Amino acid sequence: LKDILRDYDIVGRLGGEEFGMYLADCHTDKAMVIAERIRDKIENLIFYYNKDSFQVTISIGVSMVTNKENDLNVALKKADKALYQSKKSGRNKVSLFSKLTIAGK
Repeated sequence: LKDILRDYDIVGRLGGEEFGMYLADCHTDKAMVIAERIRDKIENLIFYYNKDSFQVTISIGVSMVTNKENDLNVALKKADKALYQSKKSGRNKVSLFSKLTIAGK
């Protein structure tokens, strides 16, 4: 992840299999491009164990922190909802949080 992100972006494990990224001064369209780049890179990695090889995929949820709504906890909850939207729609996808696309909101 650090190879794809800029030096001043932040990435870390949130727990279990979940990671969070904070992309400073990054608008929605650019964040989606970065997320898709990460998804593609992960999908194309080949891992080797003993004589076997395997690949993995990643589902990503994106939300924005804005001047009006700058609560990081709220942004993480929205990203989590978008992540589950990615998983629900077939996995190995990038989804942007939107009240219109998240069921029940």
